[in-house]
Amino acid sequence: MEIELLKPIGYCNGVKKAIDLVNQVKEIEKDKNIYIFGSLAHNENLVKYLNDNNIKSLKYDIKELERLDSNSVVIFSAHGHSKIAEEILRNKLINYYDATCFNIERNNTLISYYHSSIPLIFIGKENHEETLTALSYSNVYLYDITNKIDYSKLDLNKEYIVINQTSLKEIDIIKAHNDLSKNIKKLNILDTSCGLIKQRLENLKKINKSTTIILIIGSKTSSNTIELYNQAKRLYPNKKVYMINSINDINFEINDLDYISISSGCSSDINDINEIVEYIKKQK
Repeated sequence: MEIELLKPIGYCNGVKKAIDLVNQVKEIEKDKNIYIFGSLAHNENLVKYLNDNNIKSLKYDIKELERLDSNSVVIFSAHGHSKIAEEILRNKLINYYDATCFNIERNNTLISYYHSSIPLIFIGKENHEETLTALSYSNVYLYDITNKIDYSKLDLNKEYIVINQTSLKEIDIIKAHNDLSKNIKKLNILDTSCGLIKQRLENLKKINKSTTIILIIGSKTSSNTIELYNQAKRLYPNKKVYMINSINDINFEINDLDYISISSGCSSDINDINEIVEYIKKQK
């Protein structure tokens, strides 16, 4: 049996930044109740670890912030947040810290800079935190990858800047761009996808020819993990492809002759990945 890790693997820099910030806040705000607004990252094991350390995750809902008292501290998750959320906490004199991913910060900066002068179209999933953050600005319209966009609400003769959720799959972005181009005369299309996700998708095309099993490690709530899994299934219809989150999900047969290629979503802990690798090695 051979095992190949497709690097980069494990947490991306954005998730590492978020975890480092949580650890800093634990030291700074020792006497306060610490809350994460939304999931820090799409990783159930990480959320459980935080809960076990008395750091609770709130639903991504403004009403959750309105219930907090002055003995609270809030950490905004890696997926971004609305300016309204910050305003609520400032009015309640509650300290907050921002763990927003670098790539999502870039999107928010673009929206903040342009939205007052040029309308924007945001391509994304309707209820994803990134999308909700983008729509918290005025003059931003959603192109939902499932339901498209209501063109009757747009002035089709105007110019629009088009950006996208960082974790969308490329085929959905291309379809949206093509549809928008058919209906709107002036578009300034910016590709705001995460480069690291693109790299992991590209690495799947370069797996060893001897590979018999492809493992994608990550949560089913993670958009980029799901896209890695779907990409592997598309590229290798004749290979065994599995998406797992822990050793408990390994319910398939592995033997000495297998060559296993492993990739992971950006919210997957390298310690969990190593645990899976060690477990597989013992299956010989």
